[in-house]
Amino acid sequence: MLKVHPDVNSKEGATELFLDIQKAYTILSDPTAKTAYDAKKHTENKPSLVNIQPLYSCDALRRIEEPQLIYILIDTKTIKTHSQKTRLPLNLVLLLDLSNSMKGKRLNTLKEATIDIIKELDPEDFLTIITFNDRAQVILSPRHQEGKKHTESKIRRLIASGGTEIYRGLEAGFKQINQDYDTGWTNHIILITDGHTYGDEEVCIELAQKAARRDVGISCFGIGSEWNDNFLDEIAFLTGGSSLYIQKPKQIKQFLGKKIYQLSKVFAKNILLDIQTAPKVTLNSAFRLLPEVCSFPNTPPFSLGTLRYNTTQRILLEFLVEPVPSVINEAILANVEFTFKLLMGEHQTSITLQRSVVSQDICIEPPPSEILQAMSQLTLYRMQEKAQLKLAQGNHQGASQILNNLSSHLLAKEEDSLGKIALKESSNIEAHHEISPIGQKMLKYGTRKLLSH
Repeated sequence: MLKVHPDVNSKEGATELFLDIQKAYTILSDPTAKTAYDAKKHTENKPSLVNIQPLYSCDALRRIEEPQLIYILIDTKTIKTHSQKTRLPLNLVLLLDLSNSMKGKRLNTLKEATIDIIKELDPEDFLTIITFNDRAQVILSPRHQEGKKHTESKIRRLIASGGTEIYRGLEAGFKQINQDYDTGWTNHIILITDGHTYGDEEVCIELAQKAARRDVGISCFGIGSEWNDNFLDEIAFLTGGSSLYIQKPKQIKQFLGKKIYQLSKVFAKNILLDIQTAPKVTLNSAFRLLPEVCSFPNTPPFSLGTLRYNTTQRILLEFLVEPVPSVINEAILANVEFTFKLLMGEHQTSITLQRSVVSQDICIEPPPSEILQAMSQLTLYRMQEKAQLKLAQGNHQGASQILNNLSSHLLAKEEDSLGKIALKESSNIEAHHEISPIGQKMLKYGTRKLLSH
């Protein structure tokens, strides 16, 4: 150290060299600091596979005595590489509700959509078809191929009967997907139902948690209005899947085809998002906006589902920040860590969310248009949620008023169809103290869909 000290070394840059060596010595002499430094260098030297870009609702926090909200959009997108695959093989299970309520047009349309999917899948894909009501039956298995014509004939002969026991289907589907499980494939279950399950919700949730640990996604399609949307939302959330509302049977093929296409273009099979907030910072809400809208509870980590090549995964976070102490000029909001489960193993990357703190009299730029739009759409989604809560609490007048206000906002945004539904349900609550099942789902999934626009 003495040889490079500026007092005895007169060469240009001697001071900078001495400071660098002194810093290195400090790190190397402290085992904890050395471990942290090595870990950081290892991450820095890794080639980046994804681009993560946060967008803030404000360029600074104000030094005020009240809590303040800040919104952050985080876009995650794959970086193009020459070695990327264009299609990942599928290990797919279709769970088809064959209960009595599926009789008629619903079952006939589901049969045709299923037959079309069989024709469109690549030969390398594994497809299992399982029907369920109060028992489960494997109709098609990758291990027992019987020819497409024979399989089509079996599907066309399906008859609806019995009650709805979703666990029967999920249990059989998870068992089948594990028989053909491959870490290099996309392993996913698609549940299609039109009814409530009774008495087995808890074991269904436990199975979904088990599937999540196995990196098996579960997506749920609800047909019509007589199904438990909160229950299916939870199953999908736990596994990084999606929960979708199919209003008309003719939409089944479109929804099913789109979902399978998305699953076949996977870069990361599952993305885990962990958020460690700073003291006096609270995560108020978290939403996945793209590729499919999903609301998360406020307790991370979150399973964000798959990330496809050359597509964007977009997350909207809302933080509540308590008054910042006067000695702090740069406030850390949270540390955000993404874990991507890839073919070659896990890839982790993290970013620190932070903003400078300025006095009240300093001008702050208005929020970017992307943030304003997302915040506006989120407000609409929350309004229907609040109306549901008021109704559950017995506050019929309050619920009716919220839906009336929601109608005005939707009509102002030229969302005429949704606006009329909100107005109709507001009147329905006033007259009958209830919201119709179909109106509830149309408002929930309609305003949710607006978040992805």
